[in-house]
Amino acid sequence: MKRIYLFIAFVISILFLSCNKEDDIDIRTSTGLYGEANKTLQRFKDWRRNDDVIIFPIITDLHSGGNDKYKHISYVMQTDSLFGYDFIAHLGDFGIDVDKTNTLLKEISTIHEKYNKLTIFCKGNHEDFISNVAFSNSLQVPSLNKSKYKVNIYSNGAFGYYDIDNKKTRIFFLNTSDSISYCIRKKQLQYVIDNLSTIPNNDWCVVFLGHWCPHPIGYWNNSTSQKINHKTFMKILESYASKKNGVADISENINLSWDFTKAKGKLVGYLCGDSHFDTQVKDNGVNYIITQGYGTISESQKPQGAITTPFDYNKQMLVDIVAIKPSEGKMKFFRLGAGSSNRDREFYF
Repeated sequence: MKRIYLFIAFVISILFLSCNKEDDIDIRTSTGLYGEANKTLQRFKDWRRNDDVIIFPIITDLHSGGNDKYKHISYVMQTDSLFGYDFIAHLGDFGIDVDKTNTLLKEISTIHEKYNKLTIFCKGNHEDFISNVAFSNSLQVPSLNKSKYKVNIYSNGAFGYYDIDNKKTRIFFLNTSDSISYCIRKKQLQYVIDNLSTIPNNDWCVVFLGHWCPHPIGYWNNSTSQKINHKTFMKILESYASKKNGVADISENINLSWDFTKAKGKLVGYLCGDSHFDTQVKDNGVNYIITQGYGTISESQKPQGAITTPFDYNKQMLVDIVAIKPSEGKMKFFRLGAGSSNRDREFYF
């Protein structure tokens, strides 16, 4: 049996390498994709007008191991010439639990290095087999730790924040599968508390990026996954949004407290993937927003209110381009690909 598993892993690794050559991937020659990108661009321009915005695309849940979904990373990178992204958000679950750590990390980093665009990576539950150190050193540090970017990465933690000073925005990128699936450890919660307290002034916006959603809207029907410290994390976000103090949720048995009564800035929301459907809620002043990405879910597992858009990744993309307009307290998701304008969503903060 062990030989069979080793053989399967070997075959997948060969397919992975052979199917992900980037030399011939050009969105302009891919039927329909470039046209879709330009349609999305026009909707964005109509909404933006002449206002200042923060803009970035979300790639998530490729679940690619031995197939060519990775070409979609290149497609997204190429649309930067149209939209002028502030950064790229990659929210995790690149693979499918194939324990080929070096192959996976090398392939992802090679694609992103080719385009030399700042990318924020969040660790997904399907990257559990990759250590925080390997994940951070292979993906986050090369992309983020450059002199022109103001980035703070927690040592060996695979989480941190990125300040866009000229747009007065702090982007937190979290590790929501810290050594085990669906876990935000105490040290990360303390890091969030400490760095929410250093926002310079009330003109600043704060955005959280992670893989899975702590709010119940993201749970699959009949899910048995255990979420660790998610209630305390939600309480932290709620306290910051309302500028109050608080303590950890009693059910999670961690010793944490905070005081945001003098904190600055506006919370835009928490943005994530993982669930493989679109949904959102504003709860106690916090926007929780999930994007479908490239994952799939059965109808029996899909909770009430969740929306999915079936599509063929060989013919379409499914990427949400996020635009934030601080002057009006608005954020809009523009769908690039499957669902098109029918899947655009607007939020207020």
